[in-house]
Amino acid sequence: MYRLSSNHTLFWKIFLPVFYVTFFGMLVMASFLSDEGDLPMLTAPISRLILSSCYVLFVGLMWFTIIDLKRVEADENYYYVTNYFKTYRYHKDDVLEIKTMDLGIWKWNTMVMKEATRFGRRISFIGNPQVVKK
Repeated sequence: MYRLSSNHTLFWKIFLPVFYVTFFGMLVMASFLSDEGDLPMLTAPISRLILSSCYVLFVGLMWFTIIDLKRVEADENYYYVTNYFKTYRYHKDDVLEIKTMDLGIWKWNTMVMKEATRFGRRISFIGNPQVVKK
């Protein structure tokens, strides 16, 4: 069995959203819960607006992009797709195509299925650089 998705998928899917939501969310909460005398630059109305807007914008961006990432492995007959909690096996005949978009740092891949699966018709994953070189 060989891995089609990158090792960085775990970082992008689990660690980055958890740390961003936790720590940046605490900063936004601190800006609203602190007195103006304690943190004058952080509690100014324009600072609160900018912090809140950036927080909501990036959480929305993460929700629609990297939260959908899956880990994909393959063998001779099947693709194994996991979201790190459940793993499903799909026959290679069930896949219509695998689209690749080069983003410079990594390759964003989308596996298009013939029919809807547990993860939907489109399964997104970051390509493994060692597989791309072969």
